[in-house]
Amino acid sequence: MDTPSRRRPGPSGPDHCPDRTEDAVGAFALLVLELLALGVIVALWWMSGWTFDPAGSYAPDPVWGYLVAIGVLGLLALGAAWRASSRGAGATAWVQGLVFAVSLLLIAAGAVIQHRQDNPPPPSPCRDSPSAAWCNG
Repeated sequence: MDTPSRRRPGPSGPDHCPDRTEDAVGAFALLVLELLALGVIVALWWMSGWTFDPAGSYAPDPVWGYLVAIGVLGLLALGAAWRASSRGAGATAWVQGLVFAVSLLLIAAGAVIQHRQDNPPPPSPCRDSPSAAWCNG
């Protein structure tokens, strides 16, 4: 008895060339939406430090909460990349993978910058007493 093979419906074979227009449009649309979301996250963080105080002594919020939002955006992109790759949408999978990688880089850079702001290096003893024996000058 011959059993039918389990294949995806639709034409296949060497003569079939799938239409990649839908894939490219979907990848572009998702990229634009994610860039808008990233822009909103960065704008909210930047506006947290905006003040009309002429002294300008107000610092922006710590970036940790905004990095969480970027992480959620990155995880959504990773999920979209996985789903697109399982459906054969190569352009969408690559673009979403790139968005995930960029979000990881932004999280790492933001964490390093915030850590340096939270833990400044100790002041140099040569600044207060430059004539000390251990100072070169």
